Amino acid sequence: MAKQAKRTRQMGAVSGPTHVLPRVKGLVIEGGLRPLGILLQDGPDTFQPSLILWLEVETGLVRATDQVNPLESVDGGISETLDALAAALTGPFPGFPATAEAAPRSSRSHAKSQPPIPVPRAGLPELVRVGDAGLAAAARTMLAPLGVPVEQVAETPGFDEVFASFSEMMGANPDGSLPGPFDWAIDTALVGPLFAAAAGYAKRKPWKYLPDHPPIAVSLGDAGPEPGVNTVYASILGAGGEVFGVCLYYTLAGLRLHMRQGALMQAEGPQIDAAIDELRQMGLAPDDVPPAALRDIMSGFLESDFNDATEPLGVDSLICSFSPVDQCEPTYLEWLAAHGVPIPKRGMIPMLFRNAADEDEPRDLSDAETRAFTLAFTALNGFLDRYGKVLQSPLWPATPLEHAMQVTAGSATIPLETTFPAPGFDQEEEDAIAPASAAQAATLYRFQVKLSWRKTTWRRIEISGDQTLADLHFAIQAAFGWDDDHLYSFFLSGKAWDSATEYTRVPADAGERPAAEFRLAWLPLRPKQQILYIFDFGDSLQHLITVEAIVPVGVEAGAAYPRVTAGHGDNEPQYGQEE
Repeated sequence: MAKQAKRTRQMGAVSGPTHVLPRVKGLVIEGGLRPLGILLQDGPDTFQPSLILWLEVETGLVRATDQVNPLESVDGGISETLDALAAALTGPFPGFPATAEAAPRSSRSHAKSQPPIPVPRAGLPELVRVGDAGLAAAARTMLAPLGVPVEQVAETPGFDEVFASFSEMMGANPDGSLPGPFDWAIDTALVGPLFAAAAGYAKRKPWKYLPDHPPIAVSLGDAGPEPGVNTVYASILGAGGEVFGVCLYYTLAGLRLHMRQGALMQAEGPQIDAAIDELRQMGLAPDDVPPAALRDIMSGFLESDFNDATEPLGVDSLICSFSPVDQCEPTYLEWLAAHGVPIPKRGMIPMLFRNAADEDEPRDLSDAETRAFTLAFTALNGFLDRYGKVLQSPLWPATPLEHAMQVTAGSATIPLETTFPAPGFDQEEEDAIAPASAAQAATLYRFQVKLSWRKTTWRRIEISGDQTLADLHFAIQAAFGWDDDHLYSFFLSGKAWDSATEYTRVPADAGERPAAEFRLAWLPLRPKQQILYIFDFGDSLQHLITVEAIVPVGVEAGAAYPRVTAGHGDNEPQYGQEE
C-alpha cells in the first residue's frame, strides 16, 4: 500500500499544471530497469538487485536512478521504475541544484577552462524510449494523458553504457549474469584455526593505537608462506577508519613500494573526491558501496602522473580485511557455514587473499599461505597481549619490543618471534616523500597572495613544481614578515575548514594531509583557482591565494625558488599594538 501511495503521489505531480511541467524541446528520455550481475544480502535473504536508470539521450545526464529488491516489489520493479520516471520529469535531480539559476557561481566562473555540467530542467519530454514491452505499456498508461509518446526500441545505447559503468563500479558482471558460487580449493581443516586466530586479532583492535608503519616483523622460520620467505612484515590496517585488518608483506621493499603508492593516492585525494562528486551529479555514485571501496575504484580510473610503468601492479603480500556480514558475498558466507565456520549475526568477517607482484588480480590463499597467516595472527595476538598497553601510551619505548613464543602444529613445535619496529626499517628515511620527475621539477607555479583584511596588500610568489605546500608556507611567511610560530592550513577549495581539501602543518588525526609531504605538481591545481591559507588559528590570519599561472618548463636555470617577484603594500603587524 505504501508503494502504491508513493506512485500515486508521483503520478499526481506529473499530471499537475502544465506551467509546472513545461514541454522541453528536443528532450528525449531513455531508460528502464535491468538486473545487476551481483548478489546482495538482506538479513537471511539473498537477492539479485535490479538497477533503474532514466537519462537524457542527447547529454547522457542521468535524471533518476534507483535499485530494486525483487523480494520487496509487487510487480517485478515496474512500479518503482515508473516512480523513478516521474522523478526524472519533475525533479529534484540527484546531485544538481533545483534550478539552473541556482547553480553555484563557482561552477560557471571557470567556463573557459572547464565547462560546467549542464543542469537538467524539469519538464515533459518529446519522447520516452524503453526496451521492455511490459514497461513500455505501463509508461504509456502513465504518460498518455500528458501527450507524451512512449516508444519501445530494440536498442538503448545510452542506458547500456551507463549500466555497464555502474556495474563496473559495483563489481558486478556487466552482462547481468550472476557470479558463480564461491569456492576455495583448500584443506578445509585449515579454515577453522585461521578464522579463530583472525577473530582474536580483530578482538584486540590494534588499529586503535598503531599506525600502518613502522611494521611489525614476524619471524615464522621454515613455516613461512613460501620457501625463502621466513619473515613477514605486518602493516596494521585501520588507522584511517576505513579498512580494518592487516597486510603481511614478504619484503620491506614491497612495503616501501606500497607506502609510496599510498602517498600518491593521498595526493590524488581531492581529484578522487571531485570525480565522485561528478558521479553523484550524474546520479551514479552508489550509496551502498563502502566509501573506501568507492575511492579505490575511482583512484583506479584516474590517470596519475606519478605512476612508474615499470613498477608492478602489486607486491607480494597476504592481506586480511574485515567486512561487515551484510556486505559479504552471500555465497562466501554459505561456503563458510557449510565448512563449520560460525557466522555472527553482527560483526566482522575476514576477507583473505594473496596479492602477487606478477599477477593482475589477487587470489585465494594456498594451504601453505593459510598456515603461515594463522601463525602470523597467533604471533601478533601474543605480541599485542604483552605490549598492547605499552603501545597505547603517548611515548613508545626507545628500544625495540620483542616477543617470542612457541606453538605446536601436529608433532612439530614452531618458534615464532615478533619485533617492533621491524629491523631495517628507518622511520626517518621512510617518511621522506617520493622524488619529483624532471618535468614536475621544471614546472613553474605563480601565485598571488593577498591579505583578506587588506586586499590591496599582496605578494606574487613563484615556486617550482617539486617544492611542497610547506615551502609555499615559508615563502608567505617571509614575504609578509610573519613569525613562523603558529599552526597553518591550506584549503584548496578556498573554503575555510574544508577538511576534504585541507593540507596542514602538523596532522593530528588520521586522514589529515601534511603540507610538507605534497609537492605542488601532485596537487589538483589549475589557473585562476582560489585557495585559502590560514595562519595562526587563534587570530585567523587569512590569505587569499590565486593560481595565476602554471608554466611547463617555466623554471629558470640557476634561479632560487620560492621567490617573491612583485608585491604591493607594506607588511602588516602580526600582532596588535597591545600584544
